[in-house]
Amino acid sequence: MSRFMVTVLALFLGFGLTIKLQANDPNGQVVETQSMVTLALTKFEVNEASLDVHLRFENHSDHDVWVLHSLITGHHLPLEVFLSKNGQTLLIRRRLDVPSKWNFESPKRGRYDLLRSGESWTDRQSIPLPVVPIFEFAYFDASKIFTGNVRNVRLEMGYYDQDLPALMRDVLSEAEKFEGTFMAPDSVKLEYFRGLKARDRGLGRYAALNPDPYDTGSVVVAYTYQNFTGEKVLSICVNGVSIPYAGFVEEQPPQPPKNP
Repeated sequence: MSRFMVTVLALFLGFGLTIKLQANDPNGQVVETQSMVTLALTKFEVNEASLDVHLRFENHSDHDVWVLHSLITGHHLPLEVFLSKNGQTLLIRRRLDVPSKWNFESPKRGRYDLLRSGESWTDRQSIPLPVVPIFEFAYFDASKIFTGNVRNVRLEMGYYDQDLPALMRDVLSEAEKFEGTFMAPDSVKLEYFRGLKARDRGLGRYAALNPDPYDTGSVVVAYTYQNFTGEKVLSICVNGVSIPYAGFVEEQPPQPPKNP
């Protein structure tokens, strides 16, 4: 494979780089939003061995934010990477507020790092080629495998545009006021008692790992199946590339049968 290197300027001129600031609305849909936190693609290189991606987060707001630095799952890469269900886009994402139908044997969690007002942070990732997918939360069908080149890439990175440790404390403080057994349909819990489900899903389990997040500059958050919400998303789309891929493809999880 020939060497192929793209810089930010080349992307603007040749590949139509699009950058969108996004967040999740209450229904879980992705919507555009205005933010003073920006994400820039400073390097995008495909060579014989790897896809090298460098990103720069910048906080232009007047307050601190918390950027998802890594997914703590045991894989060699601190993110998810897989061919999305449209079969045409390589999705590289580091987000915690995403749906999942998997029942995990070991807990999933993420580490958010403090990005103070006026500061920036550069994230460098090298993904071996051909891309072998890493599915952490997304669903895949083991019977469907794609081998070939992918023409589009989408990067999604999560962050909290607020005081994340304080938000966790507030949710857990309210949840701890409830004692006893809580019996209700999941739909009711999800709509009205999300904090209880977040607590029960392990939100407070890593409190001991976060004794002073403002001093250490990081906080560990458990994956709660979207019961702890508020994460926003920065995304970048790159079109017209050629990325070799070999592995499973994202699929919609099977839906439970509807009651008659």
